[in-house]
Amino acid sequence: MTRLTKIRIALTLGALAGIAPVTLIFLWGLIYLVIAIVYMDKLALPVTIIAISVPSLWGCWK
Repeated sequence: MTRLTKIRIALTLGALAGIAPVTLIFLWGLIYLVIAIVYMDKLALPVTIIAISVPSLWGCWK
């Protein structure tokens, strides 16, 4: 492998490691939102979680 290939692999793994936690938080917030819609009246927490994670995901994919 060339040096450039090693750098690309390292950067790709770093990007995946950076985007994974935000994706998991978004999915958790989405599941929590569905549960809150069905069983509760308070939607502030799941909407806040999704509102914070969406721009973070957008920034990761940009």
